[in-house]
Amino acid sequence: MGYVLLRFPVDKQLFSILLGAGGIVGLGLLDDRYDLKPLLRLIITAVIVSTVVMSGLGIPYISNPFGGVIRLDSPLFTLDIWGKNILVLADIVAIIWILSLMNFVSWSSGLDGQLSGFVAVAFFFYGVLCPSSGCL
Repeated sequence: MGYVLLRFPVDKQLFSILLGAGGIVGLGLLDDRYDLKPLLRLIITAVIVSTVVMSGLGIPYISNPFGGVIRLDSPLFTLDIWGKNILVLADIVAIIWILSLMNFVSWSSGLDGQLSGFVAVAFFFYGVLCPSSGCL
């Protein structure tokens, strides 16, 4: 986290991601110490993910493999909370997506070598796709 704080300018999205990562680490430590029930872990994780999404991180659209784009950023109903328009559909999809990916990775960590293989494949594809899309 120190490298990220020194290397990149800290805006509210990056700060919320780092805060959420710290919250997940804290939740993991509490779970190891007190053996929390799965439903309680899921609820706390959902609260942490929701705070990250509330900072403005979301999924405004999904590319359609058959052509076109599925837009999630233009529902008719928006809420104005803390000076930010919340795109209800986009934020719900983002929360479900992040929660499900976190749980998939967590569930796969019980098998030897599967988590490290999953992370290596994801790291490889991010490394290949990120420079071509201009995210660096």
